[in-house]
Amino acid sequence: MPDAIPAAAPTAPELCVVVPVLNERDNILPLVEKLRGVLAGVAWEVIFVDDDSRDGTRDAVAAIGLGDPRVRLLHRIGRRGLSSAFIEGAQASIAPYVRRWTGICSMTRRCCRACWRAAR
Repeated sequence: MPDAIPAAAPTAPELCVVVPVLNERDNILPLVEKLRGVLAGVAWEVIFVDDDSRDGTRDAVAAIGLGDPRVRLLHRIGRRGLSSAFIEGAQASIAPYVRRWTGICSMTRRCCRACWRAAR
């Protein structure tokens, strides 16, 4: 018997947004909601690269990721730093375009959309 083909296979992301985080639990959902609105119509994913937060950041990302497979988590133990977090997040994606989100929730809707257009 042939293997079953999923009815709705997920679309490969065209854009990956890498977000290095450390103790940002309360900012995760607002950022994901902002991305959902700004990137409507774009095949995107977000990878939160967590440097071993102690405030429940990973739990917040995982809870959202259960309902939205575009939301992913990369948990780093014993490693720190924005540059290396971005590199590891970018390496975890197959998207042809990768953007770094600096300063969680600090970018405006216009800025995020402009970054996306500039990347293409």
